[in-house]
Amino acid sequence: SGYERSSQRNSGAKLAKGKYLIFLDADMELDENVVSETIRLLRGGKRIVSIPEIGQGKSFWEKVLSLERTCYLEEKDIHAARGFPKILFLMAGGYDTKMFAGEDWDLTLRCKKLKARLVSTKSTIKHYERAKSLTELIKKDNYYISNIHLFAKKHPMQFAKYASFHYRGWLFLKNYKQLIKHPILTSA
Repeated sequence: SGYERSSQRNSGAKLAKGKYLIFLDADMELDENVVSETIRLLRGGKRIVSIPEIGQGKSFWEKVLSLERTCYLEEKDIHAARGFPKILFLMAGGYDTKMFAGEDWDLTLRCKKLKARLVSTKSTIKHYERAKSLTELIKKDNYYISNIHLFAKKHPMQFAKYASFHYRGWLFLKNYKQLIKHPILTSA
């Protein structure tokens, strides 16, 4: 099936027997109603579903990542879908197997081009951040940076928006109340 997540997810989708697909990662834990709410939303028309992620972390850098993740909770434009009607997923071509950074945004945008509407659950996922040290965080970032150019090439306008200091800065400003509660984490 391939080493990277996109190939693995596509293989799982082909083997799936149901009408709907929900993709999760090993570092995630579902709230009680996530699956039922996602299925209910998928039954409501030509939709794809994002599930807000609440960061969880124990180390300093994991807490930094968790705090940053809170700034994206209400910003639906940057969310990527995790739930799909299987037929739409296959019609869109599944995940791009060359991508392991931005692959979820890429599929979401391709589904939107097929007139699917992105909706979001009220239920959340706990996303357990992984970065015990600054060195580990830098290695992780470099891993994704080494591949994000593929997303940027396919979706230059969306990439320019997502990556811009203006957009990210605005998200942080909108969430200043949360950020000022944690000045040391915010400065990191």
